[in-house]
Amino acid sequence: MAEYPSHLARERRLADGRAVLVRPIRPEDEPREHEFLDELSGDTRHRRFMRYAFPQSEGLVHFFTQVADDWHHTGIAQLLTGELMRAARQRGFATMEGLVLRDNADMLGFVSALGFAVQDMPEEPGLVRVVKRL
Repeated sequence: MAEYPSHLARERRLADGRAVLVRPIRPEDEPREHEFLDELSGDTRHRRFMRYAFPQSEGLVHFFTQVADDWHHTGIAQLLTGELMRAARQRGFATMEGLVLRDNADMLGFVSALGFAVQDMPEEPGLVRVVKRL
C-alpha cells in the first residue's frame, strides 16, 4: 500500500469561522464514514448518488467521502473542490468534469459559480455534464 499523503493535509476556516482539517481519508475513518452515510437525508442521498443503491455496502463506504446535510452552505464544498482542483492541476489534469441531476439547482449554481460549463446530455435527459478547464 502507498504511503499516506500527509503533505495534503491542510487546516482551513469555513465561512462561519469553524476550523476544519482537510485531508485524504484513512482506513481508520471507516466507522465515521458509516455514520456519515447513515445520517444523510433521502433528498441528499438522491442528489449525491443519483441512482446508486442503498443501504450502503462496504465498497461504498470506501468510495464515498462527502460532507453530510448539516455541512450544507458552510463553505466546505467550495474549500474541498478548490483543493481537488489544485491537486488535479498539480498532477497534470487539464479538465475536471462531473454529472449533476438537472433539477439539482444548488449544485448547478455552485459549479457555475466556480466556472464550470453546463452541457446538456440528450442521452440522459435527467442529467447534465459540468466541465471546467483547469
